[in-house]
Amino acid sequence: MELVERYLRVVVSHFPKQQQQATAEKLLSEIETKIQADHSGLNETDKVKKVLENLGDPKKLAVDYGAPQRYLIGPKYFDAYLLVLKIVTLAIILGLTIANLLAVLISSDPVWEVIPSYLGGIFQAVIQGAAWVTGIFALLEYRQVDFGAEKPWQISELPAVAHKKLRISRIESIIAIILSMIFFSFLYFAPQITFVMNALNSETVTVIQLFNQPVFETTKWLLLISFIFALLQESLKVIWGQWTHKNVVINALVLLASTVFVLVFINLPDVWNPEIGQAIVQYTDFDATLLPRGLTLFIGIITVLEIATSFYKVYRYREKNEYLD
Repeated sequence: MELVERYLRVVVSHFPKQQQQATAEKLLSEIETKIQADHSGLNETDKVKKVLENLGDPKKLAVDYGAPQRYLIGPKYFDAYLLVLKIVTLAIILGLTIANLLAVLISSDPVWEVIPSYLGGIFQAVIQGAAWVTGIFALLEYRQVDFGAEKPWQISELPAVAHKKLRISRIESIIAIILSMIFFSFLYFAPQITFVMNALNSETVTVIQLFNQPVFETTKWLLLISFIFALLQESLKVIWGQWTHKNVVINALVLLASTVFVLVFINLPDVWNPEIGQAIVQYTDFDATLLPRGLTLFIGIITVLEIATSFYKVYRYREKNEYLD
């Protein structure tokens, strides 16, 4: 029975460990029944070969027996993946187009000299954006795989109709993805973003880069990670469609991770162009050294309010029988 053992080993290798024993026993019983039912007069070895050949490729047989199929992005997430991918691609193109238009307006370079770098930047950014989205959804696919045995579906598994306050607006999530992608495209792919200040008592216009470019180039990965978490957050909201106890916890953790990375970037001592502070002091009474603290406080308050609002909705409406009108 060596052939049978080898065949079984290949089949069960496609199952989680907790299912391998039961699958092997079931298939072995089926194979033995087929061998015993063969009255063709062949010897034992030939009977085994005949039965195994009739069963076919063990990999395909494993699928027929319910082995979990492996996807980079499976059917469960594919529609949401395509939606987010289209949104991110559109937002990248819009963001870089706006950034390059602004660059043309403040630059003396001819337009035709900007076009090659614009097209190259679009191509590079779209590829990177697609990679980020694919990576996020591949992670979701991996984490959502059910490694346990399949259970028969029951009517009790139907979700209750959510209260209208618990529904997550897909439109709002899509808009959030577009706006964050446009903003991120400005910062990450067009670091020549400028801060324009008009003198109050003269016609002089001062054009100053927002960031200290050498420092920015070595630290912009913090913005990238923050954006990836933000994109993950909005993608999850598109998939969920409504708030639950589990969803608000996951949302809070992802949002906090995104916020932490952006706050670390904002508070880096040398990331801001020193000329920004000098210009602010020159034309206003605001202490420029407080700018990072002010941004930190503002972002922190917005983050806390967003988390608190989602938790309030769940604990206020989740257990109540207040359904859609």
